[in-house]
Amino acid sequence: MFAVAADLAEYLGVDAFDTADADRVTALLDYASGEIQREARQQIAQVASDQIEISGSWDRSIRLPQRPVTAITAVAIIDEAGVAEPLTANVDYRWRRNGQLLRLTAFPAQRVNTRPAGRHWGGDHATVQVTYDHGYATIPADIAGLAIAVAARAFDNPTAVVQESFGTYSVTNARQAGIRLTDSDRRSLRRWVRRS
Repeated sequence: MFAVAADLAEYLGVDAFDTADADRVTALLDYASGEIQREARQQIAQVASDQIEISGSWDRSIRLPQRPVTAITAVAIIDEAGVAEPLTANVDYRWRRNGQLLRLTAFPAQRVNTRPAGRHWGGDHATVQVTYDHGYATIPADIAGLAIAVAARAFDNPTAVVQESFGTYSVTNARQAGIRLTDSDRRSLRRWVRRS
């Protein structure tokens, strides 16, 4: 969750939420945070010791899915036979905060197939296993602000009324009620969206 109930109360200009609204507010902020993560294709909040497996490559560099990378504790290339070759940071590979892993040493010629030696990540049939930390310990202010704004819209207007008339009463609702990102919200998230 990228914000807490007190943040939403401050945004809406209220002292605090009553007991009846407290659970709803927490759920709305959680849903808003989830929508932002889904749109950005990033977890954003800090995650420690996340273990993933990604496809190997003949390229010299590969990219981890979650960013920013804050630490890498283990990297291994697993070949077709299931044999793992543990790698050493700053000897066999180097990493960057943007998620790039750069191979520094040559992969040995493969025992199972005729894979060439070279500075690559084991080729198409290999798997690269990585244990790493990623995300932000403190949620960036623009992300937290967006979560608060999205939750506030749903709190103030849960049925998403966009037009209301009084003479021969008429109500028009948006297509989707509840938590949703507007086009403007999506534009503000562009710099956070994972491209690859």
